[in-house]
Amino acid sequence: MGQKAISRSILGLAVIFAVGLGLPACGGGGGGSGGVADTDIYLQKFLVVDRSEGAKSLGGPDSTDVYRDARLLLAFNVPPDMTTVNDRTVRIGIPAGGGLFQNAVGKFVQNVNNPREVFFDPTYTKANPGSTADNPLGFEANAIYQIELLSIYETTLAVRNLSGGGLVSTYRAQIQTIDYYLPTREQPEITGHDPADGATGVPSRADIRIFFTEPMKPSSFVLGQTFIVLDESSGRVPIGQIRFSSDYRTVTFRPLFGYGKGTDSIDPNQAGVPISVLISRGVTNLAGREIPVSLEFSFRTEYDPTQPNFDDRREDFNNAVYEDRSYSGTPNFGDLYPLASWNNASPGNLRGTFTGGQASVFRTTYSTVTLEPWASGAIATQFQTMFFPSEVGGSSRTIRGFEWYKYCTSFSTSCNSVRILMGHTKSGALGTTFAANYSDSPVTCVNGANYVINTGSRVWQAGPTYTTDFPYNGTDNLILEIQHTGSNGGGYTAGVANRGYAEWMEYNGGTALRSVYTPGAGSTAVIGPRVWEYGTRFTYLIDRSEAQSAWYDMGLAQPQFLDYVLNASVPVGTSVGLTFQGAPELPLSAGLPDVDSATDFIGSLSDLSGYRFIRFHAEFKGNGQTNQQAEIDSLIFPFIFFN
Repeated sequence: MGQKAISRSILGLAVIFAVGLGLPACGGGGGGSGGVADTDIYLQKFLVVDRSEGAKSLGGPDSTDVYRDARLLLAFNVPPDMTTVNDRTVRIGIPAGGGLFQNAVGKFVQNVNNPREVFFDPTYTKANPGSTADNPLGFEANAIYQIELLSIYETTLAVRNLSGGGLVSTYRAQIQTIDYYLPTREQPEITGHDPADGATGVPSRADIRIFFTEPMKPSSFVLGQTFIVLDESSGRVPIGQIRFSSDYRTVTFRPLFGYGKGTDSIDPNQAGVPISVLISRGVTNLAGREIPVSLEFSFRTEYDPTQPNFDDRREDFNNAVYEDRSYSGTPNFGDLYPLASWNNASPGNLRGTFTGGQASVFRTTYSTVTLEPWASGAIATQFQTMFFPSEVGGSSRTIRGFEWYKYCTSFSTSCNSVRILMGHTKSGALGTTFAANYSDSPVTCVNGANYVINTGSRVWQAGPTYTTDFPYNGTDNLILEIQHTGSNGGGYTAGVANRGYAEWMEYNGGTALRSVYTPGAGSTAVIGPRVWEYGTRFTYLIDRSEAQSAWYDMGLAQPQFLDYVLNASVPVGTSVGLTFQGAPELPLSAGLPDVDSATDFIGSLSDLSGYRFIRFHAEFKGNGQTNQQAEIDSLIFPFIFFN
């Protein structure tokens, strides 16, 4: 759910689901009834509403401050058949790139007082209206949600009315959530805890459980700050993770490796390990209201001779002691991945970063995958060029724009009303049926009512600023399409001399410009293939970044490493991966790593047991559509030893 969670394995790409048709990257926020019959069904209104019986409006499409437990109201012109209202016909989700998105969890409920209205409630999924026991967290925090209802003209999976008639008008909207919940007057209280205060003989690997009257906000529980567990005998904080029950009313601390063997004594008040617990007033319910008083209690574990001694090294990213600034990233297709942001603050974190890149494409021969411009119906000039993955950078990326080596030739005037689309194709050659060349719905990156291509010289010239970035998947071929619907500088006009088409190419071989085709009256001829040089320079978002640490000293010759503990926030469509390297102590130089004898970087920390020194390498991938990055709050390297 995008919350901070502790993991004992490498965190990969957040799980996402493909659904039917992917959400277009530049969908509109409109919809309506335009000329439909009285028996048709269409969406009349879309609102964000509160949880009151009156469903008070909190905003409409494009709202940017949506509470996580707010409901969505869909008002149709006639009552819908509720058996056709589901997450396949009303798609609500977070875009994750490449036409994929994560479905919102929730339930569709018809308004009993007005059957034309349907609520989407993100806080429960079971058939128990009013309960929040199933999904009290609601929407993801600080996320962009797209809402789409496709018409029967685009899909068979459409909302239908009680007579079987399908939705006649597609509707699209977008909202953005915040990390807050609807205000409430209730204040959470602690109703109990386990173990009891003063308990002795507690198992050496026992959970600590705290019981609350209301669902609690996970991000308010921070180990070592608002939820403190301490070994009083050593001053050591046991490594563990916080877990929440399905209704978020029970909060559990589970020690990952137990509390240790402790002291051997026949007196239960002296045996085992003394553990103290503090729950501060910083913990809150979902609405942000704190508990009225802090909770403190303590207990002692049993003596357990089977338990080893524990130690660990912890990186909280609050200083630069172990930050390796000499590491400069990994080159890939011309990219040099930037260093991730090591935030030397309190509290600190390690966060992925974005930067920009370019991929220049030059061709010296006419290719069968490139079509000549020609008149096509109302479009004066339509031109498609296909680029192979290797030409665009060889990996998935967010394309943000491009430049041309040539705009219109000097034989043409400026070209206005230019429309630019981008899309994917699995084909190896393009045909004259433009729409059939796409394997998905093309993205309208620039819609040309006001976009103009000016006559230019033989230099790189800035292309358009995209209205919508294009999420290129990195595997299919890419189509760049240019349409010109104006009458000047392009398109065939019968009987008018020197009026050909807008041209975006530089003739190969010196100063001669490519000829502009001047058709005769009534001619529909197309210029044939010729040798040419076409320069396009794509600009794209580099959504990968990396970081590397210096060597950490465990202080032991033979530490036995356990699984690493990662406290991280990984929003949808982002990822963070970790690898580790081990090194022995340098002979005759105590306290220094023997770098020449270091291992390769591997994903398993436990496989580096026996190496006194370790370091880590982190790789981040961000979500260019939502501009979000993964973030590591802390990284712990636990190990055991026997004495």
